[in-house]
Parts: sequence; C-alpha cells; structure tokens
Amino acid sequence: MYVKKSVFITFALVFILLVEIGFIIASRCFNVLTLSKYRKISQSEFRLETSNTSFGFSKEIMSSFLLKVREKINLKENFDYTFEEAREIREKLLNISVRDFNGERVSGINDPFILLDDLISGKYLLCGEMAKLYAYVLHSVGFKVRLMTVTRSIFDSWDKHTFVEIWDVKRKKWIISDPTFNISFKNDSSYLSSDELYDLIHMGKFESIKVEHGKLSSYEIPLEEFYISYYSLFDNLYYVPYKNRLEISEFPPFRWFDKRFDILLVESNRFPIRGSSILIQDFLMFFVLLFNPTLIVIATLLLIFQKIIIKIFHKKEFRLNFFEPKHSTFRIKDFKI
Repeated sequence: MYVKKSVFITFALVFILLVEIGFIIASRCFNVLTLSKYRKISQSEFRLETSNTSFGFSKEIMSSFLLKVREKINLKENFDYTFEEAREIREKLLNISVRDFNGERVSGINDPFILLDDLISGKYLLCGEMAKLYAYVLHSVGFKVRLMTVTRSIFDSWDKHTFVEIWDVKRKKWIISDPTFNISFKNDSSYLSSDELYDLIHMGKFESIKVEHGKLSSYEIPLEEFYISYYSLFDNLYYVPYKNRLEISEFPPFRWFDKRFDILLVESNRFPIRGSSILIQDFLMFFVLLFNPTLIVIATLLLIFQKIIIKIFHKKEFRLNFFEPKHSTFRIKDFKI
C-alpha cells in the first residue's frame, strides 16, 4: 500500500507531538522527572525575610480558603507571627483527621481546597502535599513561609523530603516546622533554620541537634518510621520560590524559561557547592524537554517549504524524498572474480 509522503510526515509529527504531551503530563502529575531549572542562592540571601515562597493566589481565594479552614480549626483573629503560633496551628491541623496509612496516597496537587478535603477525609498526604497545605494555612492568616526540600541527589525526584519554614517576626529568623512528622529542631535553646541544621549535620555535630516534637496528633508520621535517616537527605537543600494552584507556564517545557519556577539551591558559606551536577541536570532537561519540539518544528518547516527549497537549489532532480530510497540494479554477469 502506497502512502503519500505528506501523510506519513503528518502522522509522524502528530505521533511525536502526542508522545511529548504525554511525557509532559506524566512528569507533571506523577513526578517522573525533576523538570525544573536549578540556580544557586547564597546563604546570606537565603536568610533574608524576603526569601519566602510566593503564592500566586488572589486575596479572594485565600479568604475563601481561610473561612473553610476556620470551620475545622479554631484560629485566633490576630497573630504575632511567632514560631509558637505556627506550631499550634500545625498541631491543630494534624488533628482534623486520622491518616489512613493503607488508603489513597495524594501527590502532585497544589489546590489548597482539594488538599484540605483530602486531609479531612483521611487520605494519605505525602510530605510535599502536607507541607503545601500547612503553608497555605499559614499564608492565609498572614505568615511568611517557604517550602523547603532536602534530597541526596537533584537527579532523584523521589528520594527527598519536603517541609515548611516560617519567618518568626520576633526572632527575625527562619525556623523549621515539619508537619509530616510534627517536629522542629533546636540547638541549645535556639530553634534552627534549615541552613543552620544543614551546617551542623555536615560538621558532624549531631549531639548538638535536638528534635522537638509537637503535641501528639492523630495524623502525623512517627519520625522513627521514616524510610531513611532524616539527616542523610541533607546533601542538597533548596526552596521553591513560587507555588500556586495551576498555571500553563508551570508545565514543562514552559516552566524551564520562567524564573518563578526555578529551584533555588542553597549554597552554605561553610560548605560551598562544588561539582557540575547543576549544569548536567540543566543540560539533560534541556535535551529532554526541547529535543522533540525541535524535531517537530524542523520537520514541519521542511514539509511546508519543500517546493521553495527545491526552487532554491534549481535542480529538477532534487526532491526531499526521505522515505523513497533509490534502487540500483545488480546483475550477476557484471560481477567478475
């Protein structure tokens, strides 16, 4: 059966496009790959109040969300925006429901309303979703927060943990508040930020780190049941500067060119980042995200401008017959030993 070249190319383009779209959806919904662009942030800049996660929700959405939260949690009207107040909200949030460890696991959701409903119904919110929900609640009452992630490798999108840091107005510093395990960390009497904990871990001063548990809740996971040592994930420390329900620009490959979706990798003054892992990761993602679209564009242009290209070369015999190989005749009598 003879198939026209234009039909074949069109079919190939559609197939490549569907593969690309499928890959994008899978990566976005199922966290198949880390599809973000990394860049460094200095420890001094990271410690500033302005280094918080920006949530792209309107005031109307946050007000509506807060009303829904207040139906389940007794929150006071005015806050001093201290760690103690954030910890109290964390403990109340974790007592809304009982986690079903054998139930449906929730991942890849950014919508605060859906996450709250999932929590109420007892679904198993993974650490990232629990951290986002907690951050949304704090943000709705006026706290400055940021979403933090630690991982042993930036190439691994599963071997990681996400928690929240809050800006304590009185202490003028960031403090870890982990809703998944209902914990925070102290060094002597001082609460620790993620970069302070990072430095103590890498200096080997584990005896200086005290884990402070919140009041026992019905939804938290015991830290002892974590699949790995909590501290072992502190090889890479980064935070998400922007998070919202959904934007087209958040999907790959668009997110790769939007600085709001860059992942900010913290560079400790004591332990500066060495090596080429960021460059390698960025190169791989550039290739993965843009290789297929580039093929589609080139093939489409060739298909559209085929006749023009032929005229430019001024050769009647020149044709872009990629799928019509030339045939040669082979005769045995022409073959001599």
